[in-house]
Amino acid sequence: MGEAMQLHALVNLGVCVALVATTAGARAGFIADNRTPAATLGVAGAATTLLVVRMQLVYFEYGTYAAPVVRTVADLLGGA
Repeated sequence: MGEAMQLHALVNLGVCVALVATTAGARAGFIADNRTPAATLGVAGAATTLLVVRMQLVYFEYGTYAAPVVRTVADLLGGA
């Protein structure tokens, strides 16, 4: 279970590195299309949301380790 969480966190880190690279490239003028940084921002947000929800549903299913609102959202999405 710990390895799965570490892998998920590394995937999020990679997505965030891609977000920084595309944002810096757009600001420097290397990327003319503004849709690329916007799409990368959306992927980073989705990956982070999946990590937080998965932490509440699978990784830390015993006890409360995050904010109570995260548990409420996880219960709504998980149907538990």
